[in-house]
Amino acid sequence: NYIDCRVKPDNDMGIPEALEGPAKFGGQNIHFFFCIVYSIKKAFHKGGFIMKKILSLGLLLAVIFTAGLTSCKHNADEKLPGTWSSVATFYNYSNEPRITVTGSQFDYKLENPLTAWGEIIPDGKFQYETWSLTKETSFTGFKAKASANSSSSGCGFAFCINRRADPADSTKTIWSYYSLVIQDGSIFMKQHDKGVSTIILNWTEVPSLKAEPEENKITVYTDTDGSIIIKINGEVAHAIRNPEFTKGEIGILGVLSGKDQALNKTITASYEFLDFQYQ
Repeated sequence: NYIDCRVKPDNDMGIPEALEGPAKFGGQNIHFFFCIVYSIKKAFHKGGFIMKKILSLGLLLAVIFTAGLTSCKHNADEKLPGTWSSVATFYNYSNEPRITVTGSQFDYKLENPLTAWGEIIPDGKFQYETWSLTKETSFTGFKAKASANSSSSGCGFAFCINRRADPADSTKTIWSYYSLVIQDGSIFMKQHDKGVSTIILNWTEVPSLKAEPEENKITVYTDTDGSIIIKINGEVAHAIRNPEFTKGEIGILGVLSGKDQALNKTITASYEFLDFQYQ
């Protein structure tokens, strides 16, 4: 027989929690365990001293097992740093027709990439468009779910978005933000500042990533030391130490690979925002 007190790294807080439902004992639920204890207790009246020892051992195991469940539950209640809220003001920046907004759900659809994109992307390369989706400018992190129909193009997020008018030309906007691309089991990150993009994480495989079109949970948050932590399905995938940008708006990326563009494949991706960390 065995006691199943495993944990799973898939929950709203991005940290392990006890398996849902009754704990297992030998393939049956925990009530079976107490039936065993009860049966031993009943047999005690016939078995004397030996049965008494078995009963004592059974009760000891019950105490240890209960303590283990309490420990698992304690770990599940741990929270990420900072203040979190599900409240945000969502909008479709520049009324982009490729994005449909339904509450906190955003659906991206790119049809006819060969004509819609406007330029040819070399094979093995990719490009993306960025849209800010929240009007709040003080977000320091977020929790979201995302899925895409293509492993070649994938999907992505933008965070710590800051924009301001160009001092040299008030008709232009200067953007600063971080971008996170999720594609075919790996992630890729850039820092964008005043029109200059710098790679801060080249393609890195993340074992916890589920293959497209399965849904992945992404958590980005600012830790107590100021670092920005990126988690995929509860596992830490990367940390930005001493970040240049620390807060801002949150957005998504519309990603297109050269492979999918050459096939003129319709690209779709879905995003759902769950919570936001803010200052």
